Amino acid sequence: MKEIGDILGRNQNFRKLWLASILSETGTATSMVALPLYVMGTTHSYALAGIVVSAGMIGHLVVRGPAGYVADRWTRRPLLMSGAIIASILMAVVAASVLWHPSAQYWLIGIAWTLLGFVGAGLSPVQSAALRSTLVDDEVQQGMSAWQSQYAGTMLVGPLVGGLLYTVSPVLPFALDAVSFLVEFLVLASLRSSLGGGYDLPSGAGEVTLGIRAVLKSRFLRVYSLTNALVNVASEGIIYAAIFWMTALGGVSVGVGFAILGVGSLLGSLMAVRLKSTRYQLMMASYAALFALVGFVGFVSYTPWIVIGLAAVAGALSQPPVIALGSHIMTRVPQEAMGRVEGGMSMIGSVFYPFGAAVTGVVAHVWSLGGAFAFWGALCCVPLIAATFRTWRLPAGGLDWGEVTSLQETPATGQ
Repeated sequence: MKEIGDILGRNQNFRKLWLASILSETGTATSMVALPLYVMGTTHSYALAGIVVSAGMIGHLVVRGPAGYVADRWTRRPLLMSGAIIASILMAVVAASVLWHPSAQYWLIGIAWTLLGFVGAGLSPVQSAALRSTLVDDEVQQGMSAWQSQYAGTMLVGPLVGGLLYTVSPVLPFALDAVSFLVEFLVLASLRSSLGGGYDLPSGAGEVTLGIRAVLKSRFLRVYSLTNALVNVASEGIIYAAIFWMTALGGVSVGVGFAILGVGSLLGSLMAVRLKSTRYQLMMASYAALFALVGFVGFVSYTPWIVIGLAAVAGALSQPPVIALGSHIMTRVPQEAMGRVEGGMSMIGSVFYPFGAAVTGVVAHVWSLGGAFAFWGALCCVPLIAATFRTWRLPAGGLDWGEVTSLQETPATGQ
């Protein structure tokens, strides 16, 4: 905690960007709880709930790669501010639909939620690249740990607030989310830094796909990202299987379930900053093994609280490699390529992510929630085998990010 407090105290630009992220992520966490509660409560359909939730994740698959080019080509602070305004409007549409047409506007909610997902996915590499612009090299490890900790903290507080607000009125979590984006806009407007970007990049598919090609060129990143993609979608599917079950218990129970997951991520983030080294393959194998166990327990006992508890432990194990690798990338990648590399990493790592909740909903509708647990637990065995029997580790000298620059069609010029 001391390391995180130090960087927040001395780095004003980082502190404001960190605060802006807290505001939007907390609001998002409240609506993330409210959405499955609302759809399940009004339709009693696992399939429809899963499809609506997954609609907001399609953007991860479509726009993250190209958004990395936007993050490098245009100044990042105006991009983040524009995104906050658009997100606030879209969430206000969702809130209005729930308020005035509480059981008939699923198509409108689905469209707004999908567009909101595109905005969020598009801003993800912009935000990651902006984060790097606020840090000097010896602050990166602390900054990454603080960043992941605030995200985990919002996952602890936001769901509890969302669950409680939903019990008062279903519209309140969505309204709070809309307001949180407006406040984020004001915090970003107070920043004096442009947060980087604005590089004079040539157009062309080669420049847009630079980040994806850079990731695929590195054997370590290629194997790590694809293995992580499988665990990500399986963990998402398992978590939503437990959440769908808990919707019958009410908003507070769903909020507590998400909050327990947030505790695991927060502990993992705080632990990461103290680790001297990270054994990526061992942690990936442990992470996959735990989620395989979670799927088996969910299938056999059908007890969501045990599932959520084990998933929280797995979430703690996932944080150290994410923070260590993110810090390594931030200190090696040229600033003018940061958005595209971050976009490529996140796009490949989340390539299956949008299908988690939807597949869970469909399998639960056709078979049962226990069947959904079994399906995802079995899928986790694939990355478990890959992480156990294939040798892949970060090269001793680190990743050669000079190769990234060589992939560019022409060198970029500064702002």
